Amino acid sequence: MQKIHLAAFTLLVSLGSLEAYAVTKETFSGTLCESVYGPTTTLGANVAYQYGAIINRSRTDWAYVDCPVPRANGNTSGTIRDLEVSITDSEGNMWCTAVNYDRFGTSVASETVYSSGTGNRILDFGTVAGSSYEGYISVFCVIPKNGGRINSIAVDLN
Repeated sequence: MQKIHLAAFTLLVSLGSLEAYAVTKETFSGTLCESVYGPTTTLGANVAYQYGAIINRSRTDWAYVDCPVPRANGNTSGTIRDLEVSITDSEGNMWCTAVNYDRFGTSVASETVYSSGTGNRILDFGTVAGSSYEGYISVFCVIPKNGGRINSIAVDLN
């Protein structure tokens, strides 16, 4: 009987320690992003959603999208530990700007990151990471023509 209680205690202690070291980073689909232009305009007509990503299907125009970043941890304030955008750059030189706003809509920190080359890339916003938040985070991206896409956004907030 003591062995069972000891095993149960050991299990509870190890579960508790796992909980203390839980990962807070969350990844959100690129489908959170929306075109800045409406679907009936030239710059918005070829922006679509595919396989959890937002994609630019235009053969002639770049797309302009805004991506609100959820605060999934439920805290009303804290620090941005990390912010990354997973992209597929079809033309080279895709870029995104991450902005951390306070609750009054004033920019607290921002950073623009450029892709260098084509294919799958991670844009890492190091300057925005480390800034405190009490409002909201938004990512604005210029997506290249011919299949450029935003696959996901990963954020780690504490």
